[in-house]
Amino acid sequence: MADDDMLQVSDITQYFYCPRKVYFMKTMGIQVKPRPKMDLGKEEHEREHRRVKERKTIYGFSEDEVKEVIHDLAIENKFQNVSSQNED
Repeated sequence: MADDDMLQVSDITQYFYCPRKVYFMKTMGIQVKPRPKMDLGKEEHEREHRRVKERKTIYGFSEDEVKEVIHDLAIENKFQNVSSQNED
């Protein structure tokens, strides 16, 4: 199964907002042009990742207490045809 056939978590949330958009993207292969709000959201995510790296504690735990922090973990369930991979 191709990665393009997998539903992203964002596809599910998008479906509740506008089912046609998911249809056009997944079935018709029409790509969505980035909107200014989308760019702002992406920039804010990048700023938050930088802030996380600069923090002295992680949710109240010192860095020494936290051995490994996993960011951008892709989760996939091929049986249900759903994944949470980033769409960069």
